Amino acid sequence: MAERMRAEECLVRIVRSVLEPNEACCEIEISDWDRLMALAKKNSIFPYVYRYIKQLPEEKKPSADRMAYIEQLDAMDLQTAVLQDFAIDTIREGLEEKGIDHLFFKGSVTKDRYPDRFLRTMGDIDFLYRDGQHEALCEQMTAIGFERKSVGRVHDVYTNASAIHIEAHRRLMSPHSPYFAYWKEIWGRVTLRVGRKHEYVMTLEDEFLFNFIHLSSHFKRGGIGIRFVADMWIYKQLDLDRTYIEEQLKELKLLSFFHILDALAEKWFGIDCEKNSLVDEVEAYILSGGTFGNREHRTNASVRDGRLRYFFKVCFPSYEDMQSMFPSLKSRAMLPFAWIRRIAESAVNRRGNVKVLMNPMQNSDKNSAAAIKDFFVRCGLE
Repeated sequence: MAERMRAEECLVRIVRSVLEPNEACCEIEISDWDRLMALAKKNSIFPYVYRYIKQLPEEKKPSADRMAYIEQLDAMDLQTAVLQDFAIDTIREGLEEKGIDHLFFKGSVTKDRYPDRFLRTMGDIDFLYRDGQHEALCEQMTAIGFERKSVGRVHDVYTNASAIHIEAHRRLMSPHSPYFAYWKEIWGRVTLRVGRKHEYVMTLEDEFLFNFIHLSSHFKRGGIGIRFVADMWIYKQLDLDRTYIEEQLKELKLLSFFHILDALAEKWFGIDCEKNSLVDEVEAYILSGGTFGNREHRTNASVRDGRLRYFFKVCFPSYEDMQSMFPSLKSRAMLPFAWIRRIAESAVNRRGNVKVLMNPMQNSDKNSAAAIKDFFVRCGLE
């Protein structure tokens, strides 16, 4: 018998049925296909819905017009994935040929952990390179058709004619991240990829740890979607040294949050876990957003330590951050002039970005900001 459920719960059940196809699962009654599709796109998990629909009997599938639209969306996702794979191969071969040390991480590596790699979508392609090889990297990226769009404190952004976005990282984390020191010496913890002289890979444990830290950062900035929890479930099926993982997470002060997310992944995709009100609260927080949360979450999370502190953080970045934006900045005495230049350029060229950054100052609610700070404390994130 079909089970009625909210669209968000329905989406989780669909992901579960695709990840665990041999598990007996009750039939899902879908009353609003349009809302389900919108949520799937918002959570970056449309491929799961497409695969679920394809195995349904004809009488259970959406209407012919809607199916044509769904097929079109799948074709677009597949095209993006193929173009991304081609870009990765092109970058990989070019960097190897030019002797530029590099390490792919995040989505492009995570998707290879899935039983069907096309289930795992990604927005950007991320790789790390040795800081001293910056000029050689810029030349090589230009040579293979990528244009540098921005220079950041952690990474530069490149894009090509196919709108494939690349984040080329000089470091894994910002120097202001509480986890910067943990990853600072990453080149001493990686090994060469088999058959390569300049491409490196992390251990499976470091791969998971980095992804989990990345997940926790997004959670604190406004939320995560179903996709990140699915990633956790996929890694849970691999041969990870869990004792080592938990030791490192304890050192990083993320162990409590890990146990919450681990329990949620078990609840969604495994054997229903023991009732836990905090896990349920985290579940509601995740399902109320998308892949990267929603505007309300992001707004209140941004100012949880106060509007004034947020204002100064946004308007007056540190000397190190300003150096990454303005490489010509060589002296701290010139920092105030760099701030003025940045504010002036933003007012002229990036008004949209300024509006987005100032939004939390105008639209945050003091009580909601305090509540989300308390929520993060209870999750072990503050």
